[in-house]
Amino acid sequence: MVMATELAIKHGMLSVGEVKLIHKCVIMLPENPVIINIGAGFGTSVIAMLEKRSDAFIFSIDKKPRSEEYENLLASKIDTSRCLRILSDSRRAGKNFPYMVDMVFVDGDHSNEAVQRDIDSWLPKIAAGGVILFHDYKHPNVPGLTTVVDAAMTEHTKIGEERYLIAFKI
Repeated sequence: MVMATELAIKHGMLSVGEVKLIHKCVIMLPENPVIINIGAGFGTSVIAMLEKRSDAFIFSIDKKPRSEEYENLLASKIDTSRCLRILSDSRRAGKNFPYMVDMVFVDGDHSNEAVQRDIDSWLPKIAAGGVILFHDYKHPNVPGLTTVVDAAMTEHTKIGEERYLIAFKI
């Protein structure tokens, strides 16, 4: 059985500390939470979420089919029916998404414009008391991301920060 921390160590896309911050955030959510995962990658974030919240339903958004996410979900022995892939640009998916959600994990396109579009598209869809996380915050390769997040999140409470991941309560 593959765990999110093992994938973090193997692929390096998330750190073990970042996985633990994801765990902390999903535990705070209400029963049967709806979660948006922007940027599928190897599935580390989705597995981290479902490890602690088997009652969650996750919409994982990516422009490209990422078989690694599904393969790692299978290897983790997590119920794959709890995660649905949306092949789309995250902004378009957010504008057309018909439901409120409990958590959004932003780790897609890291350009300033794309991060701002994700915030504009998804922040209004997060229920009161929900959570939004941004990966690659303070990462030296994408310094503009930090500026965009800081400007947008001034009125929200920071839950935690670990390496390049920051989380806010909405």
